[in-house]
Amino acid sequence: MDEVTQVQQLELLCQAFYGGGSKSEQNEAHQVLLPLASNPANVPRLQVILAKSNNLQALLFAAAGLTNLFTKHWSQIADPLKQDTRNFVLNYLYQRGPDLLQNAPEILGHFVRLLCRIIKLSWLENLANQKVVEQVNQFLTASTAHWVVGLSIYTELTQEMQPQIGRQMARHRRTAFSFRDSALLDIFKVAVQTLQQFHAGAIRVPNAQEETRLLKQVLQLTHNCLSFDFLGTIPDDTTDEQATVMLPQSWSMLRDEAFPKTLFDLYELCWTSREGGLLVLPAGGGGSTTPSGVVADDVGGTTLINSSSTTPGCNRGAAAGVGDSPASSAFAPSSPHQLRIDCAHLCLSSLVLVAALRRSFFPKDSERAECMSQLIVGTARVIDKGLGLHNDMCYHEFCRLLGKVNAANQLSELCTSKAFADWTAKLFQFTIASLEDWRRLPNSKHYLLGVWAHMVSPLLFFRNTVPRELDVYIQRITTAFILSRMQLAEAVASAGGDDLDLENPLHNEVLRAEQLEVLTQLGRCRYGETATKVLALFHETRTAAEQKQISREVFQEKITWLVYIVGALIGGHWTGRVPMACGEEETQGPSHVVNAELAKLVFKLIGETNKFADTPESLELGYLFFLEQFRKVYIGEHAKQVVNIQSPDRFAAILGAADDDEVLGLLVTKIGFNLQQRVEMEDVIKRTLALFHELASGMNIVHCTDRSPHLIISGRLLLNNPTAKYLLQHHRSDEFKFLNMRGYGKYRTTYYFTLAKLLFLSMGSNNSQGRGTPAEQFEAFMAPLATVFDQLWQQAGGGAAIQNLRNADCRQPLIGLVRDLRGICMACNTVDSYATLFSWLVNKPKQQGQSRIHLFTWAADIWWDDSEVIVPLLKFTAEFVHNRSQRISFDQSSANGILLFKEVSSILVTYGKRILEKQDFGDLYKEKYKGLAVALEMFSHAMNGNYVNFGVFDLYGDGTLNNSLNLCLSMCLAIPDEDLQAYIRSLKPYYLFLDLATKNFMPQVLELSPALLAQLIRAVEDGLCSFEPGVSMQCCSTIDNIVTFFYQKLSSPEPEGQAVRMFLECQPQCLKRVLQLMFQLLITGEFTSVWSMSRPLLGLILLQEQEFLAIKEQLLEQQNEERKTKLQGFFTELMANVDSTLEGKNKVGSMRYHLLGSGGPPRVLIV
Repeated sequence: MDEVTQVQQLELLCQAFYGGGSKSEQNEAHQVLLPLASNPANVPRLQVILAKSNNLQALLFAAAGLTNLFTKHWSQIADPLKQDTRNFVLNYLYQRGPDLLQNAPEILGHFVRLLCRIIKLSWLENLANQKVVEQVNQFLTASTAHWVVGLSIYTELTQEMQPQIGRQMARHRRTAFSFRDSALLDIFKVAVQTLQQFHAGAIRVPNAQEETRLLKQVLQLTHNCLSFDFLGTIPDDTTDEQATVMLPQSWSMLRDEAFPKTLFDLYELCWTSREGGLLVLPAGGGGSTTPSGVVADDVGGTTLINSSSTTPGCNRGAAAGVGDSPASSAFAPSSPHQLRIDCAHLCLSSLVLVAALRRSFFPKDSERAECMSQLIVGTARVIDKGLGLHNDMCYHEFCRLLGKVNAANQLSELCTSKAFADWTAKLFQFTIASLEDWRRLPNSKHYLLGVWAHMVSPLLFFRNTVPRELDVYIQRITTAFILSRMQLAEAVASAGGDDLDLENPLHNEVLRAEQLEVLTQLGRCRYGETATKVLALFHETRTAAEQKQISREVFQEKITWLVYIVGALIGGHWTGRVPMACGEEETQGPSHVVNAELAKLVFKLIGETNKFADTPESLELGYLFFLEQFRKVYIGEHAKQVVNIQSPDRFAAILGAADDDEVLGLLVTKIGFNLQQRVEMEDVIKRTLALFHELASGMNIVHCTDRSPHLIISGRLLLNNPTAKYLLQHHRSDEFKFLNMRGYGKYRTTYYFTLAKLLFLSMGSNNSQGRGTPAEQFEAFMAPLATVFDQLWQQAGGGAAIQNLRNADCRQPLIGLVRDLRGICMACNTVDSYATLFSWLVNKPKQQGQSRIHLFTWAADIWWDDSEVIVPLLKFTAEFVHNRSQRISFDQSSANGILLFKEVSSILVTYGKRILEKQDFGDLYKEKYKGLAVALEMFSHAMNGNYVNFGVFDLYGDGTLNNSLNLCLSMCLAIPDEDLQAYIRSLKPYYLFLDLATKNFMPQVLELSPALLAQLIRAVEDGLCSFEPGVSMQCCSTIDNIVTFFYQKLSSPEPEGQAVRMFLECQPQCLKRVLQLMFQLLITGEFTSVWSMSRPLLGLILLQEQEFLAIKEQLLEQQNEERKTKLQGFFTELMANVDSTLEGKNKVGSMRYHLLGSGGPPRVLIV
């Protein structure tokens, strides 16, 4: 069958594939086309479609299919085919791009993506592949349509080159850095020059819609360049915030104050233009009807690159309908009006990035001040004229811009602008109007409120340089925001939450926290006036409810907001500094008296609602927020608030309490009540236990004017509280129902962590009359747990019938027991407290297998396949063997360290052997990897605890250590590389174990076959590129351990030396890849800890001198002439004065810092 016939048949199938035929025809098309787009051997067939077909569906399928094949099978496709495809697509876009832009923009988007994906994947393979700028610039000297296509290529390429998390992340980051250094600035210059031409009126396009489309493309390209991830940090894309734009110093055109002015002018032009086109600003003279250098549209026979093939190839995604993402939005058909809105939005988005430029980008303060002034003047003009603020997209982006202008500059700097007073006045009116229209885009208003909140703290220090009205503005905005919450509450309650087209912050913790944090700052300005308003609202709401003027639902919503607001206002006093912008006198008296009045209302409300079982969960959470803020300010630091007051007990008196202890009792009573009566509300239980923990462990250093600083430990205050005493004595009482509720297991750990803190405080207290001796207190506290131990021990028949532990009635007690013990163990921060718990668990150290702790070995044997049992058990054991704060310290004559290690090893081997034998898993992470991670962490803690002399095991022929080590290595090998990277956060103990194992037990590690050891090194190689904190450092240490051992044993006739030589012979590329990666990471600046990298690097070089020379030449070939000269010098110095040893001084001595390149962020190379 000839090519024409094949193409015709495929065209028919593609038409059916995209819904153009009957059901049977669609099924046939799927059966034929889907395999075609998933097998790299079919690349030539898809190329033929691109070369021979004019059918849009066929072109769409071929472009998307090739993108998928090149992305997933890049290494399997021949290099000539890749190059021919790139050249073909580039020529195709030049010849047919304008026609596709006019008639099929979606298809054009797929072709552009295909080209950019090939460019990205081939970027590092050959220096010639990086000459994209000079090739695409030929589009910019042709017709207007060519110009749009060329800019579209640049736009897609700047987005495609952004580093992303995923497979081959390290390679893609190196590609991004190389693109940043060699091409991105030239592309950005094209965008800036084009914007300047638009601004000057030098660009005139007869078709108004084409003109607007061209402007949109330029603005999108500008935004992509400014938002490029210059440092490769891969920021969280779930937020629209970019803290700082780390532009290279060489991007000097952005220091010109004309750039932000140009964007503001173009933004105004978008809203003042005629329907269908843009008006030319009067700034510049008339221009030609086509761009500078534009040639006639008839370019059908022109080619950009000589191609040895008439057919192309491709690289990303999948065919449409096979999982491919939509084409670039640049090619989405839009109405003329929508195009102008898009342009306006992009102008503001780019201005947000300009406002976020790093401070050091401006060498002179005057340059930065000019840029800031342009932003202030421009935003004031937008507010004054109301330009585009009726549009939601532009309104949101404009609010972001205001927030960024304020956040990026100090108040003292803003005040230096002549337009600051006018700007604040206009911004105040805009903010008030926005708050009154509270239904519209509530999330956008967070940026507006943040502007004013950011001014509060410095306001105290710049009283004489800021407008006198500023503090008045802030207080009025605070009041307006509080009133808007009342309006929102009424609307939510009246609508029942169903018909309201916005999210209730009371049910969204993130939104609520953002709003309360801003309110905390705002409330510190003219605090008395704001507090008086809140008091009045509190009384009004209660009165309206009592008089039936509002419904119960409205009352609950409003009062919940007021409780949160009171908590936020009181929380603002935590810093101990409340600026009073309106004068020295406060009509309500000292702030702590005002706070007492507010708190009294909330405590009274708590007492009333405690009588009802149907109190809303949102209100209970509001109470806990208030109590958390109250604790921060008045529990422990109350003395600081009332010092020098004539009646220091006035605060407690206002609350109706006799003294500070009774004030504390108000909090503890609510905690006890929630643990007994609010057990159905999981979030309430969680927050209650968190508050209880903070009370038990909180410490404050209180500075007073009349005496020296003193330490207040709120936990000690709790020891005299009746409720706290009751909790310690009846902690397993049935009235605490949450202990036995399904899904609440993790809260048991927090509960016992807190109680154990109080217990150990009590045991160590000098004033423990009536509590008994420390040993008696501990035994009394542990009695309920001892009962559970005894019951489970009897079920197991003392070890003779451990299968009985599998009974259903043993499961929950066992889970609860290990969770409780873990919490108690977490509270053991001293040698004495740990020794007490150890003696309780290892209660029969001389009778092997008869101590309480041995029950967990039996449980692991029986419940190994139940993750809800085994994971908490392993977590407890990992905590028990963790020598945190050097709490595990045994006498020299004691064998307790060995006993502890053997018990842990017994649990590890019992669980590990069985889990590795299991093949089928429902939830792979929950049932396998989670347990493996905790087991590796447990054994790592035991290895690193420094309480076991591991030499005794080999000396006396005890296989405990070797069995555990081999099993842990098998666990590591059982985790595929893909799964390791997918669950790297949870599997961090994997790297910790390898670090410790290679450091202390390298001979045992070498017992693995070369292939298995190479597998572990590949995993470490991937870990070098990890963003997870600590992983890359541990991988450096692991490589250092391995290469140091290899270098020391390379010539040894001992078995270790033979194993090293065998590995290097069988796996010659393994360490070479690591060496090459390390140099790439250093040259691009991806690895920030040069010291960590230097230690393994020297060993790798000494082990592989020839490979080092080859890598050096390869890296030099990839640089331009300027960088090549510098890099050659760095390599020359690298080994200067370095002898052939791996002593620590030699490793550190070889480390020097050099910066590569000019104008960019510093890249560090060890030389």
